[in-house]
Amino acid sequence: MCSPPAGDARAATEWAARCAARGVAVGCFRPPSTPDHRSRLRITVNTGVPAAEFAAALDTVLEARP
Repeated sequence: MCSPPAGDARAATEWAARCAARGVAVGCFRPPSTPDHRSRLRITVNTGVPAAEFAAALDTVLEARP
């Protein structure tokens, strides 16, 4: 699954901070690690996380989106 673009670096950083404030840690990748204006957030999950918790984390990320 590919994440939606997070926009510029400032928007991506703010989105990641809103996720963290809601208890979901995400990676925030922005230029120069990504092309200009193509920042991304990344969630890493392991197989020990129940599907319902993963779904709730995804919902949180989407709700925190600018």
